[in-house]
Amino acid sequence: MVIEQNPDIVQLLRETPGMLYVEGDAADEEACFSGKSIFELDIRNTSGANIIGLKSKDKSYLINPLPETTLTSSDQLFALGTKAQISHLRNTIYTDGT
Repeated sequence: MVIEQNPDIVQLLRETPGMLYVEGDAADEEACFSGKSIFELDIRNTSGANIIGLKSKDKSYLINPLPETTLTSSDQLFALGTKAQISHLRNTIYTDGT
């Protein structure tokens, strides 16, 4: 695994104040990203944050998902950005940007 070979990456992730972990849940009615693609949500352009990975219900990981990736309510999202970018991202995925 690359992270094990490069401790600087682990340190960067630990010390990045803008790291976001968002867990969607089928019971979480506030999450409105289900069934929409990263492109459709326009996450990068509206928030400035980057989704760097996701974990699916089947526990598989997708690193650096493509804009065409459709999100589900059971996806766990991993994103990087500044505090302001993460705040905008939260707004986008929980209120559909409105």
